[in-house]
Amino acid sequence: MEPLLQVHLRPQHKALLQLKANVTGTCPTGILSGNSYTTGAITANCTVIANFAINTYTVTPSAGSGGSINPNTPQTVNYNSTIAFTVTPNAGYHIASVTGCGGSLNGNTYTTGSITANCNVSATFSINTSTYTVSTSAGSGGTITPASQTVVQGATASFTVTANNGYFIVSVTGCGGLLSGNTYTTAPVTANCTVSATFTTTNGTIPTGNDIPVSPRPETDLTFDNVTSGGIVTVTPIANPTPLSNFRIVGGQSYDITFTGTFTGSVTVCIEYNDADVHGNENNLKLFHLENTGWRDITTTRNTSANIICGETTSFSEFAVMESTSPTPVGYDFKWLIATLISLILIGGYLLRKRRKV
Repeated sequence: MEPLLQVHLRPQHKALLQLKANVTGTCPTGILSGNSYTTGAITANCTVIANFAINTYTVTPSAGSGGSINPNTPQTVNYNSTIAFTVTPNAGYHIASVTGCGGSLNGNTYTTGSITANCNVSATFSINTSTYTVSTSAGSGGTITPASQTVVQGATASFTVTANNGYFIVSVTGCGGLLSGNTYTTAPVTANCTVSATFTTTNGTIPTGNDIPVSPRPETDLTFDNVTSGGIVTVTPIANPTPLSNFRIVGGQSYDITFTGTFTGSVTVCIEYNDADVHGNENNLKLFHLENTGWRDITTTRNTSANIICGETTSFSEFAVMESTSPTPVGYDFKWLIATLISLILIGGYLLRKRRKV
């Protein structure tokens, strides 16, 4: 019977290395059982080769409500290595604790200790306890409710702005907010702040007559051809309205115009815009009116020096300054050049014929 050879295989560092599933070499194929490898029957000189690989372990992260951890899936880590996770609280929350795998937190980064076994990293968050006061200030002609609010850091506050009868809202500012209709919503609050509203009747109430001008807001001007019954003009900004397809709304808001009186003929509506809100050529801006069939271009004039665009209407609803988001058709920029070249060729031919006659 041919002799068998039994070889005991040991990693240099048992905790660091593990034997691969196969053992190679020139000896007849044998069997690996635990750390013992027994060859097949030996009939000649041969070699047994054992290969080893580093141990790997799984680090599993988890995050409680109020924040996140990244990466957020189980991670495979080599023996004695470390891994870092980014821990991010939601607005209004802070990191309460991060534990597991012998690690430490530095800012928003949690780095494990040297990994020698499967382990878990767990992050928890707590809501911020710091609170701030949002105060209000309303000029004559209207109110803001509630008068003040106490909010947790990172939260927002909403207020209802109401103009008295015969008045309308001129502006609402403060706390980084935005007015939509009669509701003013602040940005996330990180310090005490004040919301201020102003109201007016100046040029808002108009009499009967022809060619009646009115400026309900600093950025809007209207001129009525003929007012048959006097009334109040109100202009309300609307945040983030839906634009016409392939257009964007300059400044991000439209203006809802109402009139309590009656008129005949048309009304010239002019709206002022900011250069910083225009992405393309100012000469391409259009004034649109939202009618039953959708947005309609009513543009009549543009004053790019004064940043004012005007149009004519016979009814009121929403009005918005828009610019196209469609790319310029290929070849469009060359139309003028081609026309110019053709003109030059024709002129050149005419002059040449005239010269020959002379």
